[in-house]
Amino acid sequence: MEVLEQILTGDEESVFSVSSAELEATVNLLSNEVEAERSRLQTNQADLLSLEADTAQRSSERELYASQMVTAVGLIQRLVEEAETKEQLDLVSQELRQSSKMSDTGRRSETSSADILQKLDADTETAITSLKEKERQLSEQKAKLLVLMELAQNALTEIQLKEQRAQEELCEALRASSAQGSSRCQQQSQADALLDSCIKELGLLQLLSKKEETGLQCPK
Repeated sequence: MEVLEQILTGDEESVFSVSSAELEATVNLLSNEVEAERSRLQTNQADLLSLEADTAQRSSERELYASQMVTAVGLIQRLVEEAETKEQLDLVSQELRQSSKMSDTGRRSETSSADILQKLDADTETAITSLKEKERQLSEQKAKLLVLMELAQNALTEIQLKEQRAQEELCEALRASSAQGSSRCQQQSQADALLDSCIKELGLLQLLSKKEETGLQCPK
């Protein structure tokens, strides 16, 4: 690095005092540093690609959970419709009971009234049993649906947090890579200019050496 400092001073005496071997060693050193910077840049690019792939995967997971949420909403609508059906059946059952009571005061014969009442009672019991069974099934479906929705919501929240962190990491890496790349490009440009200068100096030294040898061979 002392040789490099001598060259960068711009002093001709300092430049010409550097030997060809020292210049070649300096050129090799600068070439190695440039190659190392290039390798680090490639590593950063690979890290950025990995972050982008991770972000894409988390986005796919979020879409999957969003689809499950849509399915859950559809099930809720179905439960609401079944609840409305149950309410209508309750009204029918109530009307049947009222009809059964009114039949006691009817003008039909005692036998006919008994048959009608028996049929009404049987129909009412059947309707009530069916309603209770459907209510039980609806309760079970509702409990399962609530659990599914809670799990899906938790998973979706976690995916969103992970995606947000990944986006922040990606943006930070892009900013760092951009700043580092700009600095490295500037350093590489300086290194390239220095390499060119060193190569020219090597050529100049070789030319001076040849002139000195020619001068020594001239007759006195």
